[in-house]
Amino acid sequence: MKYKNIFFDLDDTLWAFADTSRDTFEEMYLKYNFNLYFNSFNHYYSIYQKRNSELWDLYGRNEITKEQLNLQRFSHPLLEVGINNPTLVKEFMDNFFAVVPTKEKLMPHAKEILDYLKP
Repeated sequence: MKYKNIFFDLDDTLWAFADTSRDTFEEMYLKYNFNLYFNSFNHYYSIYQKRNSELWDLYGRNEITKEQLNLQRFSHPLLEVGINNPTLVKEFMDNFFAVVPTKEKLMPHAKEILDYLKP
């Protein structure tokens, strides 16, 4: 049997989403001078990751909307350190979503696999 089409999940199958996302968060952290609020990028990112995982679980159970998921995951780290600035959160979030798809980091051997399958 000859296959005509093969479908891939993009995130962390071909595109290194976890690495790309982390890199973009670090870029935004620096751009928005979050070092004023956090001890380090790792401090910020650990707060973000913990709450992000919890929120995705809630979203998966249909307990929150996608809008609530995004707003809460971006605002939570700042709220944890006493910063309540919805304008800053919205700008950071919008900029993150504009930049992250421009990143080109691939999973190991993704290009070779696609080149092999191309014919």
